[in-house]
Amino acid sequence: MPKEKNRMSPGQLFKVYRQVERITQQCLAGKGNIQTLTFNNSAIIQKGMTFALGIEVLKYHNIIDTIINRSGLFKKKPSLKKDHGMLRIIVYEALFGEKSGDDTIQELWKRYEKINYELFKLGKLEYKNWKTILHNEKTRLGYTDNESFVDSKYAKSKTHQHDNPEIDLIRYVRINTLKTTKQNVIRKFQELGYSYMNYSDASERDAFNPQNKTIVEDNHLPDLLALYPSNSHLHDMEMIKSYEIIAHDKSSCFPPFLIYKELSGKLGKSDCLIDACSAPGNKTSYLAALFSKNKIYAFERDTARFETLSNRMMLSGAKNVECKLEDFLKTDPNDPKFKNVKAIMLDPSCSGSGIGHGSSIQKDRLLRLQQVQLKLLTHCFKFPNVQVISYSTCSVCEEENEKVTEMGLEASNGAFEVVHTFPEWPHRGLESSPVGEHCVRVDPKRDRTNGFFVVCFRRK
Repeated sequence: MPKEKNRMSPGQLFKVYRQVERITQQCLAGKGNIQTLTFNNSAIIQKGMTFALGIEVLKYHNIIDTIINRSGLFKKKPSLKKDHGMLRIIVYEALFGEKSGDDTIQELWKRYEKINYELFKLGKLEYKNWKTILHNEKTRLGYTDNESFVDSKYAKSKTHQHDNPEIDLIRYVRINTLKTTKQNVIRKFQELGYSYMNYSDASERDAFNPQNKTIVEDNHLPDLLALYPSNSHLHDMEMIKSYEIIAHDKSSCFPPFLIYKELSGKLGKSDCLIDACSAPGNKTSYLAALFSKNKIYAFERDTARFETLSNRMMLSGAKNVECKLEDFLKTDPNDPKFKNVKAIMLDPSCSGSGIGHGSSIQKDRLLRLQQVQLKLLTHCFKFPNVQVISYSTCSVCEEENEKVTEMGLEASNGAFEVVHTFPEWPHRGLESSPVGEHCVRVDPKRDRTNGFFVVCFRRK
């Protein structure tokens, strides 16, 4: 938003808001476009500012309306429906505007205090609830930035979900086989106007235009589809809402898939698995789909994240998952209920450098993360009957990846070995590491999926 807004009097700001309210309502009702409604009306003041704010509200109107509806405001106060347009502006300013974010939101509330208007007071009261709803929607859809919600009708959406704007990631959706089949999903996409191609056909340049509405079957993971164009709008797709498909970055699918490759056909019905650090639950639900006949214990120690995890398991149909509000490090590996644990998926907190976070991370923080990661990994080794352990991060830092693998292997005292997993994936760990060739690395620029690292340990 233009900086001049900060210099406006409260009365002028409120008038601009009223203009934006009216214009955006007309646009969404199909009564004109924002350019004409703004610039061809001589009564509009601050035309540039009105247009700029209006286009931003329109860009995010889908997710804003979701937030408003899920907040329950209209049920609690039906009279607010007449103020829907103004509510959109307030939600935009609080969650997406220049003063959004916990560090600057107080400046927005101070500005609003100068205008005696009940909706502004309501916004301050509802802010935390709105913020939680936005976070849950990003988690549910696998989005890592707000711009993934942008309605391409009003602006060209950035197609990448990576913090580096030079990296254009492919958008993937995973078929949730707990609820549907690949054939049903392909048919529904075709009904929406998408063409279907297998990977080999799409690899032929003459046969594939990434700007056309297309779904492409992935060449490594049978339940994964690449979605083109990569700014395809997922938010209101019925298959997303019903959890028939789940927005899931390709590299993030590797840990469950690699455990499946190691143990497929080898587990009895009484055998179970553990997801040690589960929330938000994308990997958990995939593991549940791959091992649908086996019980999975999913651990999460944070209450809010646990609620997200539990809700996602319910919605995705993962009935074989038992969510546990516990710190995995405090579990007793010798507890009788864990005697049949044959695999553990460990994806601990990390720097996030593979998705653009922590590009300038301090060495001391890396080492602190490394200590926790190693502690979690060595705890996995203590489960007496575990056969396979996957260790993964969304980091590109050696300290969190190959180094943790090396130290973990040494700490296992010869009980475990590193498996040369996923040999068909061409990009391996660092050559300087003695375990590098056995590890899987993903580079966002090269592979067009988020940066990632995964390795599998197997009991000797």
